[in-house]
Amino acid sequence: MQPVTITRRVDFAFSPDELWQLVSTPDSLSAWLGDSVELDLRPAGSGVVIDGGVIRDVRVTEVSNGRRLGFVWCDRDDPSTPSHVTFDVESDRDGGSHLVITETLTASGGAADAADIAGAQAAWEVRVLSLWACTVVAALVQ
Repeated sequence: MQPVTITRRVDFAFSPDELWQLVSTPDSLSAWLGDSVELDLRPAGSGVVIDGGVIRDVRVTEVSNGRRLGFVWCDRDDPSTPSHVTFDVESDRDGGSHLVITETLTASGGAADAADIAGAQAAWEVRVLSLWACTVVAALVQ
């Protein structure tokens, strides 16, 4: 079995620059990615995401300012299950933006099991809803 990729695409009515702020600052990430996010957002930067009591160590693999953030994270209690995550910010023709979230799951044997996949899919559904809620709040504040 090969590694498994989970992809979510979310459309927004605001600019790619505004969306980039939501995916590239620890404070904004803490509002939707996890309960607490500490992250040095530069290639080879490191950090920690705490979400629902799970502590994930993070290593930034790529930053293309305004466009892409990539990182590898793994459960601190089980470092044999790293996954690679990318956030791609794209513009659309109407002045809005899209966020494409991709997570590639692996395990020590090279493949993720069904429970890992289902858990990751459910977690991204919650995170995407939380991100959407952050954008609604931001729009109301403006």
